[in-house]
Amino acid sequence: ALKAKATRHAEFVASATAKSGLLRRFRSATFEKFVATTKPQRHAVTTSRDFAAAAQPGDWATLLLIGPPGTGKTHLAAAMVLDVIQRGQRARYTTFRDLIRALRATWR
Repeated sequence: ALKAKATRHAEFVASATAKSGLLRRFRSATFEKFVATTKPQRHAVTTSRDFAAAAQPGDWATLLLIGPPGTGKTHLAAAMVLDVIQRGQRARYTTFRDLIRALRATWR
């Protein structure tokens, strides 16, 4: 029974990750792999980890990661998505640009 449950969980994780919107290179991003060298980065890791841990099915919440290129926003977003998926929930990664495009497409 435990082996079957582990197999179902692994299949769910693989399927949900494939449908998550994450680029392949970010599908192994974790909070532990994020190198936080500044106080703001350490704060971002803590905030992101707490946000992911609080995610519950049916509850909608938003966390915007804003900053210049190369500061780790995508890595942290991917880590949040993967953390939620590992806990058995679906999650989706999107950029603000893609979100606006999707909204504009509904106006046609």
